[in-house]
Amino acid sequence: MVRSLDIESRTKVIAPPPHITQAQLPALDRQIDQMLLAKPETVALDLGGVQTLDSAALTWILAVQNRLAAQGIQLVIQNPSQLCLDIFLATRLDHRLKVIAGPTASATSPASEAHDA
Repeated sequence: MVRSLDIESRTKVIAPPPHITQAQLPALDRQIDQMLLAKPETVALDLGGVQTLDSAALTWILAVQNRLAAQGIQLVIQNPSQLCLDIFLATRLDHRLKVIAGPTASATSPASEAHDA
């Protein structure tokens, strides 16, 4: 599902299904393509409801990040579930992805928050 988060900031939010596996990636790619027509400055993946995230999904997230960066668009991971946070930490993707760990949190990586404490 693609929805506009804030027209003024030109951010678009994609809320993927609860189970992001290789089978869902073509549909998510179509959502990204559709969203890019609006020329957003930022794309946020709302992972709050994600219960399953396989290795193909992790590879897809990195590919989307690279694709968007090539167009000058920032990818933000918004409101990740605890499962997603654990996976990002275990794979060290928390150092590569910009993560907003709550509805009002600033865009940081969980690792930088831990080091700042």
